Amino acid sequence: MELDIFVAPAARDDLDNAARYLAQRNPQAAISLFQQFDHLVDLIRARPFMGPAVASIKFIDMRKATMPPYVVYYRVTESAIEIARILHHARESERQKL
Repeated sequence: MELDIFVAPAARDDLDNAARYLAQRNPQAAISLFQQFDHLVDLIRARPFMGPAVASIKFIDMRKATMPPYVVYYRVTESAIEIARILHHARESERQKL
């Protein structure tokens, strides 16, 4: 059974903010970011446990997948895959809020 994908509001904001930033400098890069995200979501959907587990204060079984230079944090539940955050690798310290 294929799991549904849920993108948390914080992750949506992360992606939108990154795309806005890129669009100011290179509109094609912003489009590419969304395409990369869609591709990564397809990979995660096909293999939910592909990403290594990471420590999280709020969530059990948080995992990560890379989309250079971004890191996508997600967790797998019984019914869905929740994309929690999408952080630039330079903002890795924000992972502590997960």
